[in-house]
Amino acid sequence: MAIVQEESCFGSVPDLDILGISLSDDTLIPGVAIASSRAMGLAAWTNALEITSIDVDRQRACLILSAGVSKRWIYAFYRKNRQTDQEAEAWEAAKKACGGLHFLAIQESLDSDSCDGFWLILDMPNPPV
Repeated sequence: MAIVQEESCFGSVPDLDILGISLSDDTLIPGVAIASSRAMGLAAWTNALEITSIDVDRQRACLILSAGVSKRWIYAFYRKNRQTDQEAEAWEAAKKACGGLHFLAIQESLDSDSCDGFWLILDMPNPPV
């Protein structure tokens, strides 16, 4: 999170202190890591969005990226089977256990020690319209 606060990469991290959220050092925050040879461009495009959540749609076997109050995209598909259904359910449960916190990381390789983009996301209910 420090790399985002130091503006060393694209992304955003909410001020958890202002939100009244405290995490212990051993808290595991669920997230999605994207590896791409075009990581810098993808991170720059993603930075232009107001990411509000990443959710699992188990029926369609995909991840949904939400931005703002009305924009949603299918961000990735996965092969639907019993194991991936259980993993999707566990991921959503882990998000709930963290009070809605989750992350999106974009990097050139999953083995990389750095990110081109990192967003710490807090699920919030949509405002009434």
